[in-house]
Order: sequence, then C-alpha cells, then structure tokens
Amino acid sequence: MKKLSLFLFLSTTILFTSCEKDSDENQLKNSLTSESDIIGEWDLTAYKVEDGETVTKVNGASVTQKYSSIGKDFDMQIEFSNDPNTATSNGSFISETSISILGQTQVTEIPLYTVFNSSIWELRDGVIFFIDENNKETKMTTIESTENKLVLSYDINETIEVQEGATSTTTGKLTITMERESSEKDDTTTSFLIVGTWDLTELITKDAVLKLNEVNKEYKFTAIAKDLDASMVFSNNPNSLKTEGTFRYTITYEDGDVIEEIRDFDFFNNSRGWKLENNLTELYDHVKGSSEVGNRATILEMTETTLKLEILFSKFYDTNENERSTFIAVFTKKE
Repeated sequence: MKKLSLFLFLSTTILFTSCEKDSDENQLKNSLTSESDIIGEWDLTAYKVEDGETVTKVNGASVTQKYSSIGKDFDMQIEFSNDPNTATSNGSFISETSISILGQTQVTEIPLYTVFNSSIWELRDGVIFFIDENNKETKMTTIESTENKLVLSYDINETIEVQEGATSTTTGKLTITMERESSEKDDTTTSFLIVGTWDLTELITKDAVLKLNEVNKEYKFTAIAKDLDASMVFSNNPNSLKTEGTFRYTITYEDGDVIEEIRDFDFFNNSRGWKLENNLTELYDHVKGSSEVGNRATILEMTETTLKLEILFSKFYDTNENERSTFIAVFTKKE
C-alpha cells in the first residue's frame, strides 16, 4: 500500500497528510450521499492551490515565501475502485507554480503524474478520507457533487524539518475538479448497485415444460414457490457470484398430477462470476458474459433496494428428463 500523495512542487516535493476540520453545516451541505457517487473513472479538469505560504525558521529567524499553482494541459484519469477502496491516477498534467520571496517572483512549469497514488479511501458521513500505510488519515471536503462533476478541496498544513534546527511550515488550499460523462456514471452506478446480498422474496414460474427425452414427449405444468429461504451475493474486484438456500416448489402437471418438493436455489453457476451487458439489462453468470456459455437473466427492475430478474432456466436430470421454464424472481437487498 502506497502513501497518499497530493503533490505540490515548490523547491522540493511536499506530501500533504494533515487533516483540518470543517463545520458540521458545511459537511452536510457538500457531502456525498453514497460510494456510488464516486466509484468509477473521472477526468481531472482543474487543479489549483491558493493562498499558499511557506515559512522557514532557522535559529529564531524566519523567511516567508508565497506561492500558488494552477493546472493546465490535463490528460489524467482518476479511478476510484471498491472492494478494496483504492484511488489511482493515470496520465499527467502541467502545474504552473508561482513562488514569491524577498520581492522576487519565479514561475515554473512542472509536469505532474499523479494526484492520488494507489490510496485507500473511505466515505464517512459524506466526507472522503484517505488512509496511508501508517493509518494516518487525510480528509478532503466536497465543494460540489453532481452526477458528472466532483470538486474536492484540501487544507494544506504541513511542517517538516528541512535540516537540523530548521523547520518549514507550508499552508494553502488545494482544489481539484473531476468530471465524467453521464454514461460512465450510469454504468458505474448500476454495477455498483448490484453488489451485495439479495434475499429472494418472490418467485413466479411461467412457460414451464418437462420433456421426457426417451419418449420425446413434453408435459406442461404450473408451479408455486413458497417458504423462500434463498439469496444471491454479488461481489466485485473480481466479480464473483454466490447463490444459496432453498424453496418449496409445488408442481401441477396438465394431467392433474401434483408434486411437492424442496429445491435448491441453483439458477446460476457460482464458480464463474458475473457480468452485465446490453446496456446493463442482461446479467450473465460468467465474468466473460455472452462470449462464454452461461445462464442469462434479464434485469426488469433495479433500485437500491429491489432487484427483479427474468431468468431463463433449463436443467437436465439423471432420469433423462429436461425441465425448461422462465422464472420471475424478485429480491430485496439485505442491509
């Protein structure tokens, strides 16, 4: 795990790892509501440091230099992942840094290659915290949060020992702006929403047929599912899928025969993972999706608390019988 790096180049590279407190009112106003607000890839579109000051003290004397930075020529993407929560920067941009000391001002263009460098992040009460390998936390305040734009600020306050008996304290305000397209947000949000544990709450069967292969004969049937005690667990990074549990299944054939049995909830293959395709309306139980043979379900409804699937089900039995049906399965997300 690498340490959080919010790079600002003055005469040397300074790592900002301090935390400042905001008022509860500001945190509430500018807070992010859920991790889905930030998960995904963003383009860095603005970077600036304002009100920068570095005070160096040596043997009781002090020297003050003012500085500011503005970014340009942006070609950097920042990806926020979860499970685990990491923030990684790829690409580069130019930081135009102005330093004033003793009446003299120098402007330097410095290429930067990272903003967040494989950092661990957490969202608490709408505020983003970054955590380094020493469990030291850095808080970034949310200035603006919309579907496609995220503006974060950081109060710089860092003191380092530059040499024996000499210290340098740097302060200032860093603000970064990230933006992304609507389609990226929609894709990320849907993929993020499906992650978690879903309890089966309703199961409806339609178009059900049992085929006896030896005599090449089909029997239609209707079925009722009850005593539902089953769930699905979606994980990501990597995408893994786990189904477990049972339900009571009462089958009525067209000739009047009735069979009641306890069935395992085994509509999907647990070992192959999952993937969303076709504008996020199709769910496959394989990490490679439709390019591999796997079971498919159509997403009929998807919210933060409800998942409704149409599942095409087919199963071969040792008795040389083949059952085909379509299930409408409704799930509720477990808190």
